[in-house]
Amino acid sequence: MRNHLNNRRKSAFLHLPSFTFPVFFSLLLTCSCLAQTPSELFPAITNFKLQYPLSESGKDYTGVDYEKRDQPFIKNASAKNLAKYQAPSHLRPHFFLSGKELVFRAHCAGALTSINAYPRCELRQLINGKDSFWDYADEHELKVTLRITELPLEKQEVCVVQLKGTNTPNKTSNTSEVLRVEYRQDGKSGWHLEVNESSGPKNILTYKLGQTVKIRVYVKDHQIKLEMKNLSNGDSYELAYTSDYSHGYFKTGAYTQSSIWKQKTGVRAEKPTACSEVRFSKIQLGSKSN
Repeated sequence: MRNHLNNRRKSAFLHLPSFTFPVFFSLLLTCSCLAQTPSELFPAITNFKLQYPLSESGKDYTGVDYEKRDQPFIKNASAKNLAKYQAPSHLRPHFFLSGKELVFRAHCAGALTSINAYPRCELRQLINGKDSFWDYADEHELKVTLRITELPLEKQEVCVVQLKGTNTPNKTSNTSEVLRVEYRQDGKSGWHLEVNESSGPKNILTYKLGQTVKIRVYVKDHQIKLEMKNLSNGDSYELAYTSDYSHGYFKTGAYTQSSIWKQKTGVRAEKPTACSEVRFSKIQLGSKSN
């Protein structure tokens, strides 16, 4: 009887379906892919720090009056070392991988980097791991491919790329906008630019939410070149100009241009959960120092 049972056990084991191991192995591979961190798909982000629209403890300005926004001031959380970084659970809804896209979300009640700023989930370029600047005489480049998938409800605007400038590189505050690339979907719909702290060209590119746009910003010898192309319809735009600023850095992500406070929105107060969402499929950074 015992030999008979042993033979049955051996027979059952030897006749396991041939697909069992391949399926299990496939599941392991799938789980491994899902476990990737943002920097593994987007290595260039290790040259940036990340700024969140929430405080370290997860607080924002929901329910806070405009006049009391600095009592207390709710400072945004940030992360400097993005190598294999994974956002903690309470911050992850604002910065996460979705397939092969890196998603940035910033809601209108978000914590701020300064009292007069709008909320953002955004990358700020670091120089040698610090909040510093590179020289406009040198060669620097930022290339991103992205699509905007959500905007606030009242003031439908989001800034996706900035080139900052200063003539006092020993200070990291009070920088100017040498270039600002933003999209609006309102009475002034279209892609708009800010150039050397002044209002620049407007409606430069036809676009609908969800379409994919490629943006390149190139700096050398104080000359700035912007190239944009809507990969969904072929529409393109280029601009070249000079900047008098001596030092700067790049920023990219979702910088929401609206607020829960009517005093800042200028239209109507946004719902706290209204947000901007930008999805990146490419982020590349180049310079003599990177």
